[in-house]
Parts: sequence; C-alpha cells; structure tokens
Amino acid sequence: MYYDERPPRRRRRSAPPPREDRWERESLWEDRRPPRRPKKRHGCLFHLVSLGFKLLFVLALAVALLYGYPVGLLRNGSSVSASRNLPGGYTNILLLGVDVDANHTQRSDSIIIASFGGGKVKLTSLLRDTRVNIPGHGEGKLNAAYAYGGPELLMRTINEAYDMNITQYAAVDYFSFPPIIDAVGGIDIPVTEEELGEVNRNITQCWEGFQARGYTITPLATYGDSVHLDGVQALAYARIRKIGYDYARTSRQRTVLNAFLQKAKSQLWNPVRLLHLAQTALDSLDTNLHSAELLSLGLKALFSDGMEQFRLPADGAFTEDGSYLVPDWEENRNLLKEFIYG
Repeated sequence: MYYDERPPRRRRRSAPPPREDRWERESLWEDRRPPRRPKKRHGCLFHLVSLGFKLLFVLALAVALLYGYPVGLLRNGSSVSASRNLPGGYTNILLLGVDVDANHTQRSDSIIIASFGGGKVKLTSLLRDTRVNIPGHGEGKLNAAYAYGGPELLMRTINEAYDMNITQYAAVDYFSFPPIIDAVGGIDIPVTEEELGEVNRNITQCWEGFQARGYTITPLATYGDSVHLDGVQALAYARIRKIGYDYARTSRQRTVLNAFLQKAKSQLWNPVRLLHLAQTALDSLDTNLHSAELLSLGLKALFSDGMEQFRLPADGAFTEDGSYLVPDWEENRNLLKEFIYG
C-alpha cells in the first residue's frame, strides 16, 4: 500500500440535540394537537340500555344453566344412604319448613320431595306422623329426625324408608318464608270461611315476632275462591292444623307452593323481578345447593309444563296406631317411584 492510500475515515454521527431542544419540540407538537373533548355524560336512556344488556347476559347464563348444568353431581350420597338403583333424568330435592316449639326444639313441620325432570315439577308430601326407623335413634315420627340430626339425618331416614336418592335440601323457617312469597307480590288462592278464622288466629300468634322484624302485619279480611295473601298470611294459611288434620294441611302447603310457582311464571317478562326473587331465595334459604344449582332448578320449575302433587303414605296403604301412621312400605315405595318416574 502506498503512503497516500489511507483508509477513509468514518463519518462521525452528529451529536443528539440537547434535551432542552427535544422537550421544546415535544411541547410545540403538543400545542398543535387538537384540544381534548370533554367526556360525555350518559343520560337515562344509556343506563337503561346498559341494564338491559346486563339482564340479557344474566338470562343467557340462566338458560345455559337450565339446559347444561349438571345438577346433583356434587354430593356424596353415601353419607345419606342414597339409592343407586333409581332411573335417571330426575333430580329429587327435599323441601323443608322448619318450626320451633316452646323448648326451642326444631322439627321439620313440612316435608316435601320436589322432583324436577321430564318438563315437570312433582311434589310429594310426607306426613310428619309416619312411623319410621331413625338411624341411631330407633323408631319415631318422621319429623323428629330433623330435631335429632338436622337435614342430613332426615334425608338418610327418608332414603332408607322410601328407597330414595335425596342428597340436597332447601329449608325455610318461620321468618324466612314470607319474604319469598312477598318477592313475587303475594299469591292468590281459595280460602274458606273456616280457614279465614284459622289464618287470623295464626297471625295473632306470630304478631310480635314479625313486627320486631319490621313487618306490617295485616289480618286477612275476606274469604272466597281467589283471595290475595301476602307472605305472613300465606305462612299462617300453610300452618293451619285444626282443619282436616295433617292430610289437609299438607294439601294446603302444596297449594301455596303451586300458587307461588304460577305467580313467578306470570312474571317471566320482568327480569328485574326474577332477579329480585333469586336474590331473596338465596338470602332466605338454608340449603346445601350451590347458587348455580339453585338457579338451575328454579328455572326448570319456571319453564315446566306444570306441577303434579302426591302424598305419602297413600290412602289405603297405611294403618293408624295411636299417634303414628304405619305404612305398608313396599306399596308406598312402589307408588312413589311410579309417581316420579312412571
């Protein structure tokens, strides 16, 4: 290489402009931006539309649960002696009305098997004076099982006596039942003149307890083929004991449940009322059902073809032994299975 053939020098990069220049340019650029528009305040119409979309979402979720949620698969049936030999397609839930006597002993005042499936809801009342074997306590009345061991022992007693597969329950007590009836705006049922007197007698007995909880207690003023009852009045009607004994009493309880279901069905067009009902039920019920399961069963009831009713022991399938009803167990088991699955 000759002396004059030197490699070319690399060009130096120009130094970056001082930070002050960059800030100045950025500030000039911001000056050229259009001013920001103030946020719009949405009116009532926007909020109503937003609420509508939320309700549609909830209803869509409910429909998905109605047709796709695997109800009844989350319980261990061995602890309550659930039978494994029953047909599929139905979910059997135990509905309980719990009463408290003067000694603060809880007994299941109302015992109903609610069966969901086949597009129907089927209610089977179990008479509380039925003589059964209560595991660990010998023979006694069916409603005593709850006092001995709560809903778990009662489910086990019923499963062993009637060869059933009940693992889920929902219970209401004296004070949690009226809010559920009031959530649909009350019910309309036939009330006789004799029943009118008993309703008001029952209202008088529970007056102080409900007033202390903020209820306005209103005696029932009339009777007839279609009488409107609020929650407390419906409770007083369902608790009538002196007319027709326990046979008529369980029939009145099923009448209340059927009227409640029909009233809830009439409000399917009102999702706000249905959401309020769902929340009230969740707040009022003592249950081992998850919220999604409870919602699924509620929707099955609302979209069902109708409600069928039954009572056990069935007429002609038991004898009376003092204060006990002694069933023909084989016949009553067969009648129950025929009613639910037939």
